[in-house]
Parts: sequence; C-alpha cells; structure tokens
Amino acid sequence: MAHGTQDWWGQEPSQTIYPVQDVGELAVRLGSPDTHNRRGNVLFIDSFEYGLAPYYTLAGGTGSAVALSASTARNGAYSCKLYTGAEGGAYAFVQKFLSYPRLSRFGFEISFTVDDNAVGILLSMILYDGVHSTSFTVKYLPASNKWQYQDSAGAWQDLATGVDLSAHLKRFHTAKLVVDLETGDFVYFLYDDTEVSMAGIAGYQEEDATLPAIDTMAYLLGGAAAAATIYIDDVILTQNE
Repeated sequence: MAHGTQDWWGQEPSQTIYPVQDVGELAVRLGSPDTHNRRGNVLFIDSFEYGLAPYYTLAGGTGSAVALSASTARNGAYSCKLYTGAEGGAYAFVQKFLSYPRLSRFGFEISFTVDDNAVGILLSMILYDGVHSTSFTVKYLPASNKWQYQDSAGAWQDLATGVDLSAHLKRFHTAKLVVDLETGDFVYFLYDDTEVSMAGIAGYQEEDATLPAIDTMAYLLGGAAAAATIYIDDVILTQNE
C-alpha cells in the first residue's frame, strides 16, 4: 500500500501552524542568538555559553579584569564581563582572531550593556594582510551621548550625536559594524534600531607585517572618577554583507 499524502496537502488553511520559508527564521527558532540583524553569512557566532577559551583577553589598571559572568546575559546563562578599576587609563578588552576565506563585506555584531562611568565603549575590526593593518573602529561615549569613528588619519570624528543608550544591568544594546575589506572602507553602522551610512569612509591603515587575519575587539575604557563595568554577549562575525 502506498504511503504519503495527496499532492495538494499542505495548501489547506491552518490556524496555528504556518510554514517557515526563511532559513534565518528557522535558525532563530532552533536557538540561534543571531536575531537582531540577519544579513550576511555567519563565519563565527558565540554567546559565551562555553566560556572564554575562544578569545584573547587583557585588562590594564588596578582591579581591571575580564571574566565569564552569570549575573546577566542577552541569551543563555552567561555573558562576558569587562571591568575597569577607578584608575586613570584603565581598560579591559576581549578579542577574537579569525582567518578569512576571501575578502568581501564583513560584519561584526555584538550586544552590550552600558555603564555611565565608562569613558568609552569601542568596537573594532582589523584586517591584517601581511603588509598593512586596516582598522575600522567606532566608540560610544556615555558622557556626551554620541558615537564616533576613527578616520583614515587616526582622528576621531562624530558619527551620531544625541544618542542616549540606557545604562542597566539587564538592558543589552546591539551594534553592528559592516565594512568592505576589499576596498578598505566602512559601509554602515547599526545600533539598536538606527542605521547610519558610512559609505566611502576609509579605515585607518598602518604598515604592519602581521600575517593575514581578521581581528575583532570589544574594548572598555575606564576613567579615574569611578570603576566601570559592562557585559557583552552574542558575538557574531559575518561575510557577504
């Protein structure tokens, strides 16, 4: 006896079950943390559920530290805590190095909390090609409520002003930096629901003999007035943006 259903099955109306036609939606329903912006093809994705082993971490200044934390998270049970003591110039950062299959438009997305005591919260993607390093860096300044980017001369320029990101232990903001590694230019920057075009803005290039790789970094810069703490989660690196 033949098994199966009629050719027209699946076209009949349904009240509670609907087909999933988008693979990104399917991935999210299966538990992927890639929910905020689903453009590009994922090269690396992590929500710190398995610790800090995939990353390089460093902290400077008395009391500064990078640690796995169960205090808060955007997804899952853990996030990465960046802490700086109340010493001038204190910092804490986490880095992820990756090889790249080919140069194209790449995206670096991360979710983070804000501490108003922080001098700056930086996101950076650096391309090493064996001859030069090209840096694409943006930073949020809580004291002045603005995002800035580093231009091709290494100077900081305003990117978005009047930005007031709420500072709360459980409130994660999401930012995504998209760059064109073939041309050495920024493409756009996304923070929460706001997208800012950066078309035609060149990254900062220096001579550097580091072997070919991509370096992504989340960096907390503290101040001398008070200690600062932020939490980061859901690190996503994409290509073909």
